[in-house]
Amino acid sequence: MSIPGRPLPVKPLLSIIFAQPEVEAQLLGELEEWFGPADLLSPWLPFTHTPYYAPEMGPVLQRRLMSFLHLAE
Repeated sequence: MSIPGRPLPVKPLLSIIFAQPEVEAQLLGELEEWFGPADLLSPWLPFTHTPYYAPEMGPVLQRRLMSFLHLAE
């Protein structure tokens, strides 16, 4: 049987998918309040891998990857 313990700190890495990239600034601010400053931010990439999100979000989607400077516990 295992003994539960405190998890190790991890590097937060997020993939965000948007139909309206203009809301990203507000989201990034909120994420930085939670995780601390972002250290890597990818360029916007077309998200064309699946039509799964299209009925809810629209057909033209963009993806951005981001990570944060500080480890999260």
